[in-house]
Amino acid sequence: MIEKKYEKVDAADLFTGFWDEILENENEERTTGKTIQQTVTSARIAAFQADKLVDMLKYIQTYKAGDAPWTPPHTEAISLKDDYDIVEAAYKRTKSYCGEGAVAFLRACPEFARHGVLESIEVTDDTIRTEWKRLREIMLEKDPKGAFMLQPFISQAVRRHRHRP
Repeated sequence: MIEKKYEKVDAADLFTGFWDEILENENEERTTGKTIQQTVTSARIAAFQADKLVDMLKYIQTYKAGDAPWTPPHTEAISLKDDYDIVEAAYKRTKSYCGEGAVAFLRACPEFARHGVLESIEVTDDTIRTEWKRLREIMLEKDPKGAFMLQPFISQAVRRHRHRP
């Protein structure tokens, strides 16, 4: 009988290895410029830890699969590690969904959803850079595992009529 020997595996090391690989893939997309083209990729989805953002991205996937009744707004996922060029490209894509006035909504997404960490804010061509920078600095200090969603600003009147036919 041949005796088999197995290497001991430490679960914490295994988890750290998986997490490091996720972050490496996300960073590669950022450094190669892929993130400028699209902020919602499987590598980035895996790396986000912000509850509100993760839940929205899961809902969007469910909607695209035909299993959700409400049409989600166009959503860009912004990491606190992203440079402004990524934010600017995401804002330009979002603007095409904003309609008249091109007002978007920069939504703060703390690691664990809760009120009061940082309020979301309307942004325009004139304010996106300043507001993103200001909110990012606060998030880095108060909730460094957080993120942002960038979406078209949707008025209350429009919100009532977004159910899938």
